[in-house]
Amino acid sequence: MIGLWAGRHYYELRRFGMSEITILHVSDLHMTQGHLIDIKIILRALYDDLEELRDREFVKPDIVVFTGDLVNAGSNVGEFDLAVSEFIDPLMYTLGLPRDLFFSVAGNHDIDKDKLPKFIANGIRATYNTTTDLNGFLDDLDLKSDSSYFENSYNFRILRDCLNKKHQQEANKLFSAYKVNIRGMDIGIGCLNSAWLASGSEGGFDKGKLLVGERQVDRVLDKIASCNVKIALMHHPLDWLAEFDREDVDNRLMKEFSLFLTGHMHQNKPRMIQNAIGSFFHSDGGTLFNGDRKSYQGYTIIKTGYDKIGVYFRRYIDNASRFDKDVDRAPDGYWEITFASKKSSRSVTNVAPKSFDIDTLIKSMLDDMQSQLKVSFYVSLTCANDISIRQSAIDLETSKKFNLYLKYIAETTSD
Repeated sequence: MIGLWAGRHYYELRRFGMSEITILHVSDLHMTQGHLIDIKIILRALYDDLEELRDREFVKPDIVVFTGDLVNAGSNVGEFDLAVSEFIDPLMYTLGLPRDLFFSVAGNHDIDKDKLPKFIANGIRATYNTTTDLNGFLDDLDLKSDSSYFENSYNFRILRDCLNKKHQQEANKLFSAYKVNIRGMDIGIGCLNSAWLASGSEGGFDKGKLLVGERQVDRVLDKIASCNVKIALMHHPLDWLAEFDREDVDNRLMKEFSLFLTGHMHQNKPRMIQNAIGSFFHSDGGTLFNGDRKSYQGYTIIKTGYDKIGVYFRRYIDNASRFDKDVDRAPDGYWEITFASKKSSRSVTNVAPKSFDIDTLIKSMLDDMQSQLKVSFYVSLTCANDISIRQSAIDLETSKKFNLYLKYIAETTSD
C-alpha cells in the first residue's frame, strides 16, 4: 500500500508538477421522478467509480463542474429538490468536498420555457442580430432586478445561489463568476448562459439561433481577470449560437480562457482548438442519464496545470452496473496534451502565480496516506525541511527521511 501510494504520487507530481487542479466534469442528468429508479442505479455506479479512482488511482477532484440539464423540466421545483438530495449532496459527500465547490450552468431543460414566450424570443433574435446591437441590449438591462427576459431560469438560480455563494464574484440573472484558490492557484470559473433564449424543444430546433453576447463574456472576465487559470462553462457548444455571436464569443474564449466545458451533445469529445487569436481546450460533457440505461452514459475527469491537460474518460456499462475506462474515446481511457500557458491581455495587478506551500502539499499527501492506512498517527516534522523535493526531479521514494518516515508507519501498523 505504501509503495503504491508513494510511487503513484511520484508519477503524478512528476507528470503535472504541483500546479495542477483536478476537475470532475459531469453533465445532462435530466433528473425526474419518472426515471428516478434508473437514475439512482447509474448514480450509485458513479459514486462507486469515483471512490475506486480515489482509492486505487489517487484521482481526487478538487472541484465539480456541471454543464447543464440538471433536471428534465425547469418549471418543476421538485426536480431541483431531487437533484440535490439524490445527486449533488451524495456526490459531494463521496468526493469529500463542500457544496460550494459544485459549479453549474443552466441548460435548455433547466429553464421554464413558458416564462419567455416564443414570440418574444424570436423578436430578440431578429432585432439584436449584430455585435453592436446585442451589446447595447445587454448593456441596457439591469441584470440584478427587472430583467424579465431571464425569469425562465428563476428555479435554477435559486439552486445556484443556495450552493456556492462563498466563491461568487458576481451572480445575476444572466451569468455568474467565481474565484477559488486551489494549492496556490487562483481559479476563475465563468458560468455563461446560452439557454436564456432556448425554446426547450428537443432536437436541433435552436441550433444556430441562440445568443450569448460578447458583453456577457466580458463582464464575466472582469470578475476573474487576475486568475491564473480561467474556465468557461456553457451548456451549448459554439455552433448553436447565431453566426455573428459565435465568432465574437469564440474570439473571447480563445484569447482569455484555458478551458471551455459544455454539455448538451451527450458525448465526451475533448479537443484542443487553436487559431491566430489563441487557443483553448474544449470538452463536450457526456450525459449521466439520457432516458435509457442502455444508451451512452459517461463523464470525464480533467487534470490541468499551466501547460498540460490529462483527461480520464469513463463510461457506464449497464450489464455490469458500473463505470469503466472508455477506450472508444482514447487508448486505455486516458488522453494527455500539452499547450502554451494562457496570459491575460487585460491590465490587472497581482497576476503572477502564487508561490506554492510545500509544507501544505506534503501534509495533504501524508493525510491521503493516513486515510488509506485507516490508522491515526502523528509525526512531528516540518515537511519542507525533512522531505527533499527538487522541482526538476521530484523523488519522494529516494528521500532518506521520507523512507525513515515510511519505516515508522510500517512499524506502528504491523500489529
